Amino acid sequence: HCMQCGSKTDWMELPQQGKIHTFTTCYYGGEAFLKETPFTLILVEFDQVHTLFLSRLKSADPQRVRIGMQVKAQFVKRPKFKVTDVYFVPVKD
Repeated sequence: HCMQCGSKTDWMELPQQGKIHTFTTCYYGGEAFLKETPFTLILVEFDQVHTLFLSRLKSADPQRVRIGMQVKAQFVKRPKFKVTDVYFVPVKD
């Protein structure tokens, strides 16, 4: 359901490639993520999709992350059906 008006929404399959809308680098995190700090959280935007997807960006130097950077989805080998099962990496030119 829509978080603003409460109306019913539809499920849709997202593209596996998008671009960074905004980001933040986290130097402190919950206990589950302490070994991975610093890590970068990104909001990914996709063409023709009217929502943003919150995820982690891996394999990227935090100093080189930029708004508009092209990223692609990756999936963990052993999913646990959690939001951390998908993450993004930079698209190589």
